[in-house]
Amino acid sequence: MHFGFRFFVVVSLVIGAALAALSLSQDRLFPTAKILPLEKLVLATPKIPFSSLLFLAKRKGLFEKHGLDVQFAVTETGKEALEMTLSGEADIAAVATLPLVYAVSRGAMPRIVAVISKSDHQHAVVARRDRGIEQAIDLKDKTIGILAGTSAQFYLEALLTYADIPRNDVHMLSITPQDSQNIIVNGEVDAVALFSPWDNRAAQALGKNGVVFAPSLHTTFWTLTSDMRFLEARPMAAKKMLLALIDAEALIVEQREASLNLIADEMETSRADLEDYWKLYSFKVQLPQSLIATLERESLWLGRHGNLPVGESTTSAPLPDFLDYLWFSALQSVNPSAIRITR
Repeated sequence: MHFGFRFFVVVSLVIGAALAALSLSQDRLFPTAKILPLEKLVLATPKIPFSSLLFLAKRKGLFEKHGLDVQFAVTETGKEALEMTLSGEADIAAVATLPLVYAVSRGAMPRIVAVISKSDHQHAVVARRDRGIEQAIDLKDKTIGILAGTSAQFYLEALLTYADIPRNDVHMLSITPQDSQNIIVNGEVDAVALFSPWDNRAAQALGKNGVVFAPSLHTTFWTLTSDMRFLEARPMAAKKMLLALIDAEALIVEQREASLNLIADEMETSRADLEDYWKLYSFKVQLPQSLIATLERESLWLGRHGNLPVGESTTSAPLPDFLDYLWFSALQSVNPSAIRITR
C-alpha cells in the first residue's frame, strides 16, 4: 500500500510536468490574444432619421466590435453637434453640410470623414390655411419660423426663390425644433421650415388647417465630421467608426425590418413613422462628387446674403476649396471604392 501511494505520487508529478510543458509549448506556438481596452469616443448627433446608421450600430454592438466605446451626446440639431465637436466637447459630429459651410466661413477647420446618408425630400415648409396660405406664393409677407443656420433655412430660401418671393418679403423668426410644433399650433408664426421628423409632427398637429410645401429643391448630405486636430491625433478612431457604420449599412439591406424596429426604439419614435421617413433617405457610407457641388452652392448662398465673417467682402471673398475640408484617409483605408471625388 505504501508502494502504491508512492507510485501514485510519482505518476501524478510526471503527468503534471507533461501537461505544464504542453501548455507552455502551446502558448509559444499559439499565444493567447490580449483583450485590448475599447477606445473611448464622444459622438454628437440629433435623434433624427439621418443618423439611422449610428443608432443601429449602437444597438447592435458594432462600435464595440470594432474597438470603440462610443458615448452619444444627443443634440437638437446637427449645427449644435458640430459646435460641440469644434469646441472639443465631442470628438465627432453628425451634421448636414450647411452648418459646415458656416463654420468654414468663420475660419474653423472641420473635416468631413464621410457622408452617411442623404435625401432629396427631407425638408418641408408647414403653413396654416387660416392665414390665407394655400400655395407657396402665399408665404409672401408672412412670418416663418426657421432653424437658423441649418439646412432647413437653406431649403426655405430655395422655396422662396422657387415661388419668386424676394427674401425680404417674409419675416423669419428663429425657433428650435422642440418648440416648432407649439409655435405653429398657437399661431405665433404663419409657417415653419423644418426637417424630418419635426415637419411631419407639425403637419399632424395642424390637421386639416395645415398645408405642406415639400418640392425637391436641394439634396441634403448628412456627414460624419470631426476637427482636424482630433483626426490627426487619433486617425484609427475614425477608421473604426466607419467600419462599424459599413456593417450597419449592410444590416439595413439584409435585415431591414429588424433594423427598423431597433432604430425606432433608439430614436424613441414609432416604427410606422420611421418607415415613412426611410422612404426619403439613402443610407450609404461614401464621399460622392455631388457633395462638393452642394458645399459650393451653399457657400455661394452665404456670400450673397452677407453671412460671411465681419470685415470680409461678400463680393470678393473667394469660394473655399472644399477638397481641403475632406478627410480622405479613413474611408480610403476601409473602402476606397466609396470615394467618388476627383482630386
